[in-house]
Amino acid sequence: MGLCLLDASGPSFLYIRLLQLLAFLLLTLVTWVAYPEIGLWRIGERLALFRAMLELGQSVPIMPGSCDMLDWCLDCCAIGAMLSVIWLARKIWLGLIAIDEEWADPPLAAGVSSCEIIDMQEWKAQVTARTSSATMAGQRH
Repeated sequence: MGLCLLDASGPSFLYIRLLQLLAFLLLTLVTWVAYPEIGLWRIGERLALFRAMLELGQSVPIMPGSCDMLDWCLDCCAIGAMLSVIWLARKIWLGLIAIDEEWADPPLAAGVSSCEIIDMQEWKAQVTARTSSATMAGQRH
């Protein structure tokens, strides 16, 4: 008796999909850690292409599994979700998005270039100076 890959008593459909999503979440994270100099869009593009190649390989009749467009879409969603988390984590880590409720002013935070690492204390001082000067200018009128 050999191992049957298509046994009906095997793992459920949902369990297999969750493992597949977890695999591509981790693959996206590992790819970014290995190649941080490559842009996030490029990583997403290449991983989506890799997953499409896997689906094409499954379309060969002698291979177990089936070619399913939904699998590719789910994995692309997992890749996009992980890339979004990485993008947001990088922005927060570099201090380009203000997290404090007191300092969360998106128009001022968005004015910072994404290419520079800034000192948050200095940035808060600049924001305070801009806010106080704008308030004083508004009081004169």
